[in-house]
Amino acid sequence: MPGALGLGLLASLFTHAVLFGNGHAVGGDLHEALIQGAVAVASALALAWGALAWDARRLADGTVLGARLSSHLPGWPAVAGCAAAWYFLIEHAEAPHAGAGLGIVLAALVACAALICKVAQFLVRSIAAVVVAIARTRFSPRAVFAPPAYRRIVRPATPALRRRYARPPPIASLCA
Repeated sequence: MPGALGLGLLASLFTHAVLFGNGHAVGGDLHEALIQGAVAVASALALAWGALAWDARRLADGTVLGARLSSHLPGWPAVAGCAAAWYFLIEHAEAPHAGAGLGIVLAALVACAALICKVAQFLVRSIAAVVVAIARTRFSPRAVFAPPAYRRIVRPATPALRRRYARPPPIASLCA
């Protein structure tokens, strides 16, 4: 049920954006609180899904883990019901204004709830794939690049390159 409430809040805010655009701030005086709540809900759901995936990372590969985690997601009817409750609470908090008809609002709520559920399912499967990819990676120490040590190449000296004496050898002075 907490997942349905959280996804319902996101779906109701998305529905409000679809129906009214930038016509007015959602929730009236509660606009900032609603937006902060939506960010907190999205972050909490992503962290919870990541933690669940990290706990089960050794059980299966990414697709199996993603399927197992997505089976715990709420269905779109539960999300649509929670989104409708959130939407009508938000609209009740706003100042009176002209809005869309009830049929259009309900159709938009159902469509947005289904879309939010599909996005959540994609996100859960992506988180599962990333967690399994991280868990399978063998962490090795980083190879530090060290340039090769300078080695002087010793070549045999040719007779023309040998160092010459500044004076003749001492035996040459005795013979003269």
